[in-house]
Amino acid sequence: MDNYVSWYRYISQDQGKVAELIQGLKQVLNGFVSFKFEQYGDKYTILKLRFANDSDRKNIIEYSFSDLSDGQRILIALYTLLYCTQSEDYTLCIDEPENFLALPEIQPWLLQLYDFCDEGKLQTLLISHHPVLINYLLASPIGYWFERQSNTPVRVKKISNKEADNSGLAISELIERGWLYDPA
Repeated sequence: MDNYVSWYRYISQDQGKVAELIQGLKQVLNGFVSFKFEQYGDKYTILKLRFANDSDRKNIIEYSFSDLSDGQRILIALYTLLYCTQSEDYTLCIDEPENFLALPEIQPWLLQLYDFCDEGKLQTLLISHHPVLINYLLASPIGYWFERQSNTPVRVKKISNKEADNSGLAISELIERGWLYDPA
């Protein structure tokens, strides 16, 4: 997300989308208030995030986007993708969004992503190796399993809860044991 600041500057021209993004970030980032652009020299603009102190809501603390942790930057980028691309003609392709994030941090985003996709506001290709995400997405009516043996085409299989119900194991456990998909 090296170019997030430039991307956000472009997106900020649509105040409706930015308002939705800010409301979404207020739900997941404790004390988040708003974004702020600050000029740094003639050529550079810094994106700052403004946070209110829990004890004193008037005391605003600012952090530049680059000062945030990797996890915080990823979370902000994921929510920006979610809120600023909905109802557009985009297909989001996201590889392992859970990197740098704990499950309680990614789960609200994943639920919102699922709802937007279910409502037809987004189309997303999500790639993950995380067992919880696999269980959640593959067990839903929208999950697909992609597999490729060496020197063969990729095979796509729709997966449902019946694969797990037959064995009593979670889908991620079936994958780990190699029992889920037998191409023969």
